[in-house]
Amino acid sequence: MNDRHRRTDRRAEQPLEVEVELVKERAQALGRAGRKLEEAVTAYRAALADGRGALPTAKQEALLADIAAQLYRLVLQRECSGARHGNLEAIRIAYDVPVEAVRRM
Repeated sequence: MNDRHRRTDRRAEQPLEVEVELVKERAQALGRAGRKLEEAVTAYRAALADGRGALPTAKQEALLADIAAQLYRLVLQRECSGARHGNLEAIRIAYDVPVEAVRRM
């Protein structure tokens, strides 16, 4: 193999700048989706605490629907990033997602 081919091979081993940017964006998107889910769960838990465990049905439904929507987005984002096995259960446990919200997803 001549010198010209060796240089080409080394460049082929290094990720292109666009590939690096895509990986960064995937990581940032996962972070954003995780924070939004965490915020939705926190809002639900805070509302439950303020209402001493009982919320008006409409408010509870709205908060659970928001959690379900954020959960769906995070699951989808993780699956697009390659995490497919046990995805929903891992997220549910890590973010302490109420079972009621999982059912709405």
